[in-house]
Amino acid sequence: MSQDWDIIIIGAGTAGLPAAIFAAERSDKVLVLDAAPEIGGTLHLSSGQMSGAGTRLQKEKGYDDSPAQHIEDIMRISKNTADREIAGLAVDNAAETLDWLESINFRPLPEHPVKGQAHEPYSVNRYVWGEAMGKSILAVLKTPFEKLVESGKVTLKLNTRVSELVQNDQGTVTGVVAQSESGSTETHTAGAILIAAGGYVANGAMYKEMSGHPAYGDHSYPYCIGDGLNLGLDAGGTAWGHENYLTSFGCVMQNYDVPSKVRWRQIHWPERRTPWEIYVNVHGKTLYPRR
Repeated sequence: MSQDWDIIIIGAGTAGLPAAIFAAERSDKVLVLDAAPEIGGTLHLSSGQMSGAGTRLQKEKGYDDSPAQHIEDIMRISKNTADREIAGLAVDNAAETLDWLESINFRPLPEHPVKGQAHEPYSVNRYVWGEAMGKSILAVLKTPFEKLVESGKVTLKLNTRVSELVQNDQGTVTGVVAQSESGSTETHTAGAILIAAGGYVANGAMYKEMSGHPAYGDHSYPYCIGDGLNLGLDAGGTAWGHENYLTSFGCVMQNYDVPSKVRWRQIHWPERRTPWEIYVNVHGKTLYPRR
C-alpha cells in the first residue's frame, strides 16, 4: 500500500522539532502536526535547563564527567525511584545532544555548566541553559526547521489536532486522523508515526485522574491537553510513572480558584537565605528536624 508520508510527527515542540530536523536527513516526506498556532510547545514557558555528562563545554572548562556518574546522580537525587533503564537512554545521548545544540548556535550562560538549582545539586557541574531559558532552545531549532519547511522536505500543519491513530488488523499503527484548521477531517498514512506530545497539565480532569489531585496552579502551556498520551493509550499503550511526578512547591497563589495563577514563589535553597520554616508531613511530624 502506498503511503502519504515516510514519517508523521505529532507535536512541534521540544521533541518534535529536532525529530523532524533529523528525519529530514533521511527523507523528504516528513509531516509535522501540532494543535497550536505556532511551533515550540512548552519551550515558550520552560526554564530550558539541560544536563549532559561528557559534553564539549565540560571538557573545555576542565570538568571530568561521564554518563555513569550522571545516572548515579539521578538515582541518588530521585531516592532510587527513577527508572534506570529509561533514564539511561537520556543520559547516554545527552552529551551528544547538547554538543549538537551548541553546533547550531545555542549559547549557555557564561558561568555554565553549573551543578543545578531545581533539585539537589549534581556532584559535577553539568547543567546549562540559555539567557532566554526555553526560548533560547527554540530560537536555534527554529532556523533549521523553518529552512526544511521552506525547502519542502518537511510539511508543517499547525492548528491541526490528531484525534486518532489508524491501525491495521495486526494492530500496527499506519496513520493518523486529524482535524484540520478548516474543521475538516484528514487521514494521513505513513511508514512510521512518532508521538512527540504528551503533556496533560492544561486538561484539569485528566490531570486529576492521572495525578490524584487537582491542578492548583494555572501556569501551563494551553495546548498540553493530553492528546498524545490518549493516542498512545487508545492504541494499546500503557502509562506509568505518575507517582514520580514532581509538582511545584511552596507557591503563594493569587486567589482560591482552582486552578489559580502563581503570585509568589519562595526561595527553597537554605544557602541563599536564612532558613525560617519547618517542613512537616500530613501527620504533623517534622521531615527535616534541625538539632
